[in-house]
Amino acid sequence: MRSLALLLLLVACTHRVPAARPPTGDDIALQQAIQALNEHRCPDVGGIVAPSLERIPHNTPEKVYRATRIPGMSGVLMVTMQAAIAPNPVETLVVSTAWSDLLYVKAYCDAEQGRLEDAAASLTWALEYMPDDLVLSSELGFTLASLKDFEGALARFDAAYANVVYLEGSPGLDKKGDKAPRIWGDTLVGWKGRALRGRGFVLVELARLDEAEKTYREALALDPSDAQSQKELQLIEGLKKR
Repeated sequence: MRSLALLLLLVACTHRVPAARPPTGDDIALQQAIQALNEHRCPDVGGIVAPSLERIPHNTPEKVYRATRIPGMSGVLMVTMQAAIAPNPVETLVVSTAWSDLLYVKAYCDAEQGRLEDAAASLTWALEYMPDDLVLSSELGFTLASLKDFEGALARFDAAYANVVYLEGSPGLDKKGDKAPRIWGDTLVGWKGRALRGRGFVLVELARLDEAEKTYREALALDPSDAQSQKELQLIEGLKKR
């Protein structure tokens, strides 16, 4: 572990990645959007987030914005190291998760109101800043599944699962049990289960029943009380008998 810490320190010293936070207004807009979501006022969310989204820049070939779920300086250093060892390094600025989370809330409400294409577009934009993020990838997976893009959905659930595995040993996110940190209301174990259930659902739709059964059993190994996975396994058993 000391060698990794030293590598991170050397990268931070030799490859300067400026730290940047979105304007305070974006954080306020996020809290207002979350409040509207919790109060079942999804139609209001678009207007709340619009001023921020008009300001948020897209990534370009010359400049990339990155955010991470890893808290504090550990997250900044990890993003810094990844930028330094990239095959074609570009200027990379570390931002908070507010940009992606604003897009996530908008996408969630778009999906709730039946605007699935808009939801997919917002989530794809959010993933520019947090590639393969467990929250964004899972939500995009469910959105694509609703749009009957099952191959695309499968790729997103696989990405979400891989991101959970990546984050499990990260500083600040490696606590277990009652002390386990929560990301959008769920633990890393919970997000892993979501990714597996989403993957299982898509595999059933693709008629890949053996893979789906294995996936749901993995979800049950994480949480033996997972009623949804139990139900889906019964469904798969029935399908195999046809």
